[in-house]
Amino acid sequence: MQARAATFMHSGPVRCRARNTRVMRTCPVLAAVMGSQPDPGATCAMRAALLALLLLPAWPALAQQREADASSVRPAAWFVNVGASRHDTLVTGLGLHWPLRWQSQRWSTALDFSVNRWQTNLEQGDNATTQLALVPMLRWQPQGGSRWFLEGGIGLSLHDIHYRREGARMSTKWNFHDVLAAGLRLQGGQELSLRLVHVSNGGVSKPNPGEDLLLLRWSSPF
Repeated sequence: MQARAATFMHSGPVRCRARNTRVMRTCPVLAAVMGSQPDPGATCAMRAALLALLLLPAWPALAQQREADASSVRPAAWFVNVGASRHDTLVTGLGLHWPLRWQSQRWSTALDFSVNRWQTNLEQGDNATTQLALVPMLRWQPQGGSRWFLEGGIGLSLHDIHYRREGARMSTKWNFHDVLAAGLRLQGGQELSLRLVHVSNGGVSKPNPGEDLLLLRWSSPF
């Protein structure tokens, strides 16, 4: 009896570790939660799933807009982005803003398209790249006439060349474009917001250094 107990005590942890290993290989998201080395594809899959969820409310709105006249698909506002990364990459850009038809008292959706210029100073000279970004946005604002709002979105971006900074280079031109912002609605429909942006390929290809930006946006209606 004592020999069986000793055998179980020694083999039990091994079996548990083997079982946990099989579970984490089957579910990379669970592996990330449990602290094991995450599968790069899991991060990409999670972002793609979140992007799909953000796009779901937009499909009926886009279908209705296609059926409406041309004036209904015109952007409602334009905006200017100015900011930088912690690696001294300067970013300036212009964009267009389309409100979508899925709205509620606190929640609303929109589609942002922007053209941005990234400028980085390298020892071998400057590196400049043009980025196109398309991001579906989900906005929350308090009730009671508050002018403050929070919004976020996950979209896609394309650089004309591979982005480089000192000591790092992105391996893909296509990347995810994640946004988290807080803003204030001003008079005349204008808005001012501070935006955190993360650009990376989600681990699809290596190297994937990514880049984090802090942007100030001012927008104005047409």
